[in-house]
Amino acid sequence: MKLKEMEVKLQPEDMVSSNQLISGVSGIVEPTGVKAMMKLLQSTGQMKVLEPYQLNNTRKAKHEIVFFNRVPKVGSQTLMELLRRLSIRNDYGFHQDRVQRVETIRLSPEDQAALSALVASYEPPGVYIKHVCFTNVSDFGLPEPIYINLVRDPIERVISWYYYVRAPWYYVERKLAFPDIPLPDPKWLKKVE
Repeated sequence: MKLKEMEVKLQPEDMVSSNQLISGVSGIVEPTGVKAMMKLLQSTGQMKVLEPYQLNNTRKAKHEIVFFNRVPKVGSQTLMELLRRLSIRNDYGFHQDRVQRVETIRLSPEDQAALSALVASYEPPGVYIKHVCFTNVSDFGLPEPIYINLVRDPIERVISWYYYVRAPWYYVERKLAFPDIPLPDPKWLKKVE
């Protein structure tokens, strides 16, 4: 119940795109984001009205576990640390995937079933965190968790990734976890020439 009490409802009509903010464009502009999707769904007859409650998956959850399927380089480490600290303060379970040599983001149906069973096995309330594509646990007859994620401007995300994979501490962490991994060429690690 704690998680449902803390939910925040989205108001699609109040959303402004980052492009509108940066450019300072005012007046009539083509819809973006949720508004653009709504316009498309209305034009095809797939949806007549979009209410904020329809976007909120918390109320549809059958299992009070937050499933944070992280997208790389969107601020997920910061949110993960916040969730970890809050789990200590608020006494809920904190579970995350272990560091892997090669991370598989897109899972086979068998691996999705195993992941779904793992998420469903945790005692609520709690949170599970993993870099993975969306996995619909209800496809495997298991109760829906509360899905959350973050998004970031795609260009900013690529720039962030460029610097991240060249950070010395990144290779120190990887070398400690996997001693047999070779270190990259120092020339490649240079950010500017």
